[in-house]
Amino acid sequence: MTELRTPHPASSADPWERALVWIVLAMFAALIAMPVYTLYLHVPRNNNEGWNAYNALAAMNGGVLYPPRDAMTANNYPPLSFYLVGLVGRCLGDYIIAGRLASLVSLLLTGANVFRLCRWIGADRMLSAFGMAWFLLAIYALRPGYIAMDDPQFLALALVSSGAVVFLNAEPPKLFQKMLLAAALIVAAGLVKQNVFALPASLCTWAVFYDRRRLALFAAAGALVGGAALALLYGLWGQALVDDVLFQPRLAAWQKSIAMTRQILPLISLFLVCALAGSILLRPLKKAAFVFLFLLWSAAAGFWMASGAGVNYNIIFDLMIALAVGCVAAVLAAGRMKLPGTEKIRRRSLLTVLAVTQAALTLHYYHNPYARDIDALIHAREWTGLTDQLAQAQGPVACEVLATCYWAHKPLEVDFFNYGQKLLTGAVPDTAFRERIGRKYYAYVVVQKSGLQNPQLPVDTMQWLFSNYAPVRLVDGDTLLLAPRS
Repeated sequence: MTELRTPHPASSADPWERALVWIVLAMFAALIAMPVYTLYLHVPRNNNEGWNAYNALAAMNGGVLYPPRDAMTANNYPPLSFYLVGLVGRCLGDYIIAGRLASLVSLLLTGANVFRLCRWIGADRMLSAFGMAWFLLAIYALRPGYIAMDDPQFLALALVSSGAVVFLNAEPPKLFQKMLLAAALIVAAGLVKQNVFALPASLCTWAVFYDRRRLALFAAAGALVGGAALALLYGLWGQALVDDVLFQPRLAAWQKSIAMTRQILPLISLFLVCALAGSILLRPLKKAAFVFLFLLWSAAAGFWMASGAGVNYNIIFDLMIALAVGCVAAVLAAGRMKLPGTEKIRRRSLLTVLAVTQAALTLHYYHNPYARDIDALIHAREWTGLTDQLAQAQGPVACEVLATCYWAHKPLEVDFFNYGQKLLTGAVPDTAFRERIGRKYYAYVVVQKSGLQNPQLPVDTMQWLFSNYAPVRLVDGDTLLLAPRS
């Protein structure tokens, strides 16, 4: 069998490279200080936070995790994250805070796996550490709101990247056992979130050309682990899980993919060119081929998924892993090629360009990176007051910002986004919610003022809501509390 490992070079002693690594890491640490400091605040960071918390609560307390298709709620995520976060949340007493902690730890674990992937392609420790640091800062530059937010994306990435590291580094005589572990980690990632398929697809495509025995063992292990997981899931939830996770109604438009690509390209174009060059010039060829395939799969998957309504920049986080590894590959290739200057000068030059460009982009697009977190601190009392008011309400409440209803210990009544998608696609008739609004069923309704230009529910449904409910409170300049009109 062809040996996969490349002897790792000794760690670079170049003080310039070491300084760059520490500068990038220090910048990332400084930028995430405020998100970490405000982690325990009862201030929503995203509408998904309350949604994830409600599902974790259902998982832990035997509630309905996958409601019927005509329900005003929906769950289009696999179940594993709700149980993992739920276990932590049961200890902490708050499933949102548990999800934020899990997300932060998972991001750091993903960064550690970027380091290990860079080592696999032949980078020394210092260069691999740079790849890890660059990745962490790139995530902040791309989507700082996802740092320490209750969302399972980073948990899925941590699992799938761990599986990739095991897959690539496995050697005889325990190759099948390692393939079994890799398959278990990758299947677990898919059971957390089903959008992390780019890295497994890259591994399998690469193995078709370079290690078919490894692929055959992985396929056998995957069939064993995946088959057992699917049987268990279907046995527990049946067709309801299949319908919710795979066939949840959602609008899609390629124009959205194109628009998101235009927004993202200015941020990553230099790194994309660098990573592509690295994936072509790196030696040995089989390592370069993996980097190239990972770039291709992650970019194609991100573009395809971006067409869906409600999809955010988290769908290209695996592309950021590929870019980090690809840029490290470019530094390796530049150092080995016969170009002007010494290897040290070429490495220093390219690393400096990568670090300075990423830092400049981060500070340019987020010139006041603490603004969001300072705003959360300033308005924390307003959110607490809103939560207390909802908790004291005599009767059910409906929240577009689901975290407020969750912290008020109110049951989940309506999922604005997913129910809105059901209505907009014609999957269900617009009767249940309108009927409740018409008879003033809800003591309060919480909506986002900024979302009224492009509401998650159909426009006529929102008009019906405002004809029966009137604003009585504004929180944080954007969240409206509505009460029944007399």
